Amino acid sequence: MDALYKKYKRQEKKRKDKDRENELKGKKKNAKKTQKKRGSKIAWRKRYIDYLKSPEWKAKRLMALKTWGDICQLCGSCERIEVHHKTYARLTKENMDDLMVVCHCCHEKIHGRLF
Repeated sequence: MDALYKKYKRQEKKRKDKDRENELKGKKKNAKKTQKKRGSKIAWRKRYIDYLKSPEWKAKRLMALKTWGDICQLCGSCERIEVHHKTYARLTKENMDDLMVVCHCCHEKIHGRLF
């Protein structure tokens, strides 16, 4: 988690530096677009986290675990099992085919967070 936070802070610093640079060049429109885009990402992320805490998600997660078992579908591990969304297109209305059971390591690799 600490590494993810540090990565987030680095990205945030880069965005702020770019916004400052754009403002100095007189490109305030681009800076505003970036700010709106970032705001919508943050709003989506908040809705997603709230959904993951909901009873509806917990029921779907249990259904996925009952369907595919407590074994990673990629490597066969039984430790730190998680349920991954293959797509977010039908978020809150997922089909079982939109979900897969994976271990924590494979989940991190899927999202490109190699460690």
